[in-house]
Amino acid sequence: MKKSEFEDFSLFFLNGDEEFSKQETMEKIRKYFFEIMTMKEFDYFNFDFNTVNPENFESALKQYPMGNIKLIILTQFNPLQKTSSALESDDDSDEKNSGNPVIDLILSFAEKPYPEIKLIIKTAKKISENLKIIKAVKKGKQFYESFVNPYSNQIAGEVSRITKSLNKNISSDAIDLMVILKGESIEDLGNAVKELVIFIGDKNKIEKEDVEALFISTRTEDSIKSVEYFLKGDLENFLDILRNKFELENEAPERFLGSFFYYLKRLIYIKSCLANNMSLDEIQEQTGIPKFFLKKDLIYTKRFKAENLMEMVKQLKELDLNAKFNRKYSLFLLEMFFVSNYLKFKSA
Repeated sequence: MKKSEFEDFSLFFLNGDEEFSKQETMEKIRKYFFEIMTMKEFDYFNFDFNTVNPENFESALKQYPMGNIKLIILTQFNPLQKTSSALESDDDSDEKNSGNPVIDLILSFAEKPYPEIKLIIKTAKKISENLKIIKAVKKGKQFYESFVNPYSNQIAGEVSRITKSLNKNISSDAIDLMVILKGESIEDLGNAVKELVIFIGDKNKIEKEDVEALFISTRTEDSIKSVEYFLKGDLENFLDILRNKFELENEAPERFLGSFFYYLKRLIYIKSCLANNMSLDEIQEQTGIPKFFLKKDLIYTKRFKAENLMEMVKQLKELDLNAKFNRKYSLFLLEMFFVSNYLKFKSA
């Protein structure tokens, strides 16, 4: 659907279990209307169904906008959480009094919407299409879409679609490796695609080697050595690798350091899991990291000491390097500041 066609609707109902695409669609609708609103500070409302005050919701829904349109978002919608069979309807009657004032207000709005008000509803999980609230949305010819988790043979197409929505392309080999590393959850794969889009910068296509560089940084000799030297507190050898990368090989600092920090932060997270006495299976389930790589990570975490990390940061800040080299270290030092403080906090 073209974005301009959103204007034809007043109510947008996003249903289903596939959260990533549901959230993505909500953001597209929200962004479209938000950009054309003339009084955003007065006409934009965001409610959670679990905590919404019915009076506040009614006020937002029934009062005329201060500007050209009013945008209201209601997330985590789950009618069965607060009401029961009263919501079920075997016909297309205008039955009211569901037992929940927020739902009754939505039903009324679905039957008699105001063109100046745009209401977006996103469910917490898939709800039955036999519920009268969905029947009312469809009867009023409002925007309705249901998002389902794709079958295994549909995952590649969905990943490709997400990538194209971010103005990039992705190779089939890259998708296959991502599924191996991240599993079949579209939410996890979609988030991985977003990380890769940032990681590849101006490149138009995500390739298998990009996935390897970002998510399996220890597969290259330099990455293995850089992480190992860093965790040992061996500043001299660590700097040699960075000099080779930045000056001799002319690699973009963001690319090398992006994979380095991704892996470093992953080790910090695994270390915190170990501190909570989680088993290998529990960590694998929590992180989605294949056990082969996870076992290697566990070896590195044994060398991971807060004292080494903070000492490395201190030494790096005191380096007397030429201006060109210092500029290339700016991202590195900034990241190190946050990582070291995070680790200090986790070690406390």
